[in-house]
Amino acid sequence: MTTKNSPIAKLRAQALKIAKTLKDAECGKATVPDPGGKLAASLAKGEVTVGVAMDDKIIQITMPWATVRETDEAGLVEFILVQMREEAPAH
Repeated sequence: MTTKNSPIAKLRAQALKIAKTLKDAECGKATVPDPGGKLAASLAKGEVTVGVAMDDKIIQITMPWATVRETDEAGLVEFILVQMREEAPAH
């Protein structure tokens, strides 16, 4: 598990795994089990909510699938990292 003060490499690896999963799901590649159909339902709804479990908190990130589609993997990683580290977004 990680905290907001964990080494950036460890946080980046966790964020990359999440970003890859989102990009794969958006493209229709099933890389995670979806026995309850929640992933399919979120695709139909047009919005995804991701939970990030950390030692010191649980983050809930909600975004439109259009954002996932239009943002490259590196951009998603950076967005997730900002949330994990509780930083102000870069402008």
